[in-house]
Amino acid sequence: MERRELEQLFAFDRWANRQTLEALRSVQPEPAELVRLLAHVLSATDNWLSSVEGVEPLPKPDVQDVEALTSYLDHVEARTISFRQDLADERLSQRFELRDPGRARFETVTGDVLQHVVLHGVEHRAQIMYEAGKLDGQPSELQYALFVSERPDRP
Repeated sequence: MERRELEQLFAFDRWANRQTLEALRSVQPEPAELVRLLAHVLSATDNWLSSVEGVEPLPKPDVQDVEALTSYLDHVEARTISFRQDLADERLSQRFELRDPGRARFETVTGDVLQHVVLHGVEHRAQIMYEAGKLDGQPSELQYALFVSERPDRP
């Protein structure tokens, strides 16, 4: 994986998170369980970035509503942008040891962990969109092909 590919995936991730946030805003009353699920996606991103950086993750904030979720999303987006700012292609193939909660230590590759972050979000955002539709909200299509076709700056 090259940095350019990673940037594209994280741009998709940002777009999809924002689309999901808008879908949550369309559901009344506010769907607390779905808000918590998107907060979980963001917390996992934060935790995986901490693992790659070799630092202790920050405690997960108590996100109870869309307003707090928006603030947390802004924080995680800023963190991912900062993390990737000086990320070289060579770092993406770097192996390191990590301990997944509840599991033994294992060796992995930075690029694989970052791909996992994006794919993890895809799974849960699909769940959120499905449930938002059932609650008479306005879910969006989150297809990667749609995202790419809407980007005027795509390669």
